[in-house]
Amino acid sequence: MVMEVRVEETSVVKPAEETPKVCLWTSNFDQLCVVHAQAVYFYKPPESTDDGSLSGSNDFFNSAVLKDGLSKALVTYYPVAGRLKRNESGRTEIDCTGEGAIFIEAETDSFMKDLGEFTPNEQLAPVFPKLDYSDDDISSYPPFLVQLKDDEETTISIPLDCRSRSRPPLPAGYFGNAIFDKTVIAFSGDIVSKPLSYAVNLIHETFRSYGNDEYLRSAIDYLELNPSFRTIVKGKGCNFRLPIYEADFGWGKPIYMGPGVNRFVGRTFLIPNPPGSDGGFFLIIPLESEYQMNIFKKSFYDI
Repeated sequence: MVMEVRVEETSVVKPAEETPKVCLWTSNFDQLCVVHAQAVYFYKPPESTDDGSLSGSNDFFNSAVLKDGLSKALVTYYPVAGRLKRNESGRTEIDCTGEGAIFIEAETDSFMKDLGEFTPNEQLAPVFPKLDYSDDDISSYPPFLVQLKDDEETTISIPLDCRSRSRPPLPAGYFGNAIFDKTVIAFSGDIVSKPLSYAVNLIHETFRSYGNDEYLRSAIDYLELNPSFRTIVKGKGCNFRLPIYEADFGWGKPIYMGPGVNRFVGRTFLIPNPPGSDGGFFLIIPLESEYQMNIFKKSFYDI
């Protein structure tokens, strides 16, 4: 399917009211990993009535209404209307300038029924603002050129929500970052030769042992002593508990939410299905070749 997305207008939406002009200190968690998360939401238009008009809201995808709502929301969440900067010591801070958030309006002639299983589409890329990332210490290898040996360690980093684990617990509406990861380590040979329950139990025990207030505070202290934050975490995410299907802009809840684009081979997204469905998950894994796809299919059906 060829989907053409046309950017009609790019503007900056400022807060509807005056907001505090301050610089917000960011925690060690915020210094750990800088990620620009791209997401796309799909909505169904209101049903047509007998006279041909649309039932429900007449403001379906009205950009003026969206801009007005965004400007009001930015009054409460004014840090989002600011800019990132580095202070005298090189630490990243949020400069609450009130300059506003970028608003991009785009159109397409494609139909929702043509999108299949909502596979991430590279043609959506022009809609999202581009950010450049660089990691000088990462090398690029052709697929399957480097194979893991049985005695080599493999790791998986899983984010922990610290709000309920800290003592005292943080408020449910806490706007700051309270996410830290825990890395589970296992030998490649064990992962391949042992049953799936081995890896599941390993992850479970790691969470049970380290997901407490003492561990979280020691992790914060560790980050304070290790300024090379980018060498610690490369990236991970979890959407299981996020209310991703509660984003109602006035025309109902989305029928799908997922990543806009996914350019990294092997970068996996596991996203809950919409409410009212079978309760399963969308599994999104970009693979470069049919050979990789066949290996994935075999591994998946062998479980």
